[in-house]
Amino acid sequence: MITRILLVAIAAGVMAGAFVTVAQSFKVIPLIYQAETYENKTPTEAPAVDQTNNQPPAHAHDGTEPKNHPHKQSAEWAPKNGFERVAYTLLTNVLNGVGFGFLLTAVIVFAGFGISWTTGILWGVGGFLAFSFFPAIGLPPEMPGMVGADIVERQIWWAATVVCTLIGLGLLAFGKNLPLKVLGVVIIATPQVVGAPHVNLAEVSSSVPAELAAQYVVATLLTTGLFWLVLGASVGGLLHRYGKPA
Repeated sequence: MITRILLVAIAAGVMAGAFVTVAQSFKVIPLIYQAETYENKTPTEAPAVDQTNNQPPAHAHDGTEPKNHPHKQSAEWAPKNGFERVAYTLLTNVLNGVGFGFLLTAVIVFAGFGISWTTGILWGVGGFLAFSFFPAIGLPPEMPGMVGADIVERQIWWAATVVCTLIGLGLLAFGKNLPLKVLGVVIIATPQVVGAPHVNLAEVSSSVPAELAAQYVVATLLTTGLFWLVLGASVGGLLHRYGKPA
């Protein structure tokens, strides 16, 4: 039985990863291509006017670039656009899908509730809220060329938000009285009240237009939501079909 459960998690993760890669190919990946055209431009190539506010691009008054300006970052290896980019994206999504598939399968099995594709979707919604939606409120998905706060600080805040959201959702779903449910809401809201780490926008600037970044956030959350729905439905359906004791 354990072997079948593990195979269910792997199969569901592969399906969800493949599905979300196709979904990302329609909007997310093209938006990344657009952002990279801004990231890769030199200061002399930068547009004379920022299309988001019709103002000249932000630069330091002494003629030097800000410390965290994208132009100052050294060139790093990146997959070529086209098949190579999509192949690496597919690999990453499948690995993420399998990893989250193991987590979701374990939770569904040990929770002891009814196992079906519909209950799997509900668990998938919970995963989306905990790992994507609520963290994105404070730290929206970032495109190439965007300037962010210290990576360690962001990771700590993201992890704390995930943990608080999981605990809060658990209290909301399984709390037997109103005080527990209210406590769940408070726990979920705590990281948002504390606030995510951000850079001082008065000192640094991003080369990516705000409208493009907003489209990327929406597209990323939509495709991530689809990923979790497919993963949850796949785990629940496969467990119902193949994960039962012989």
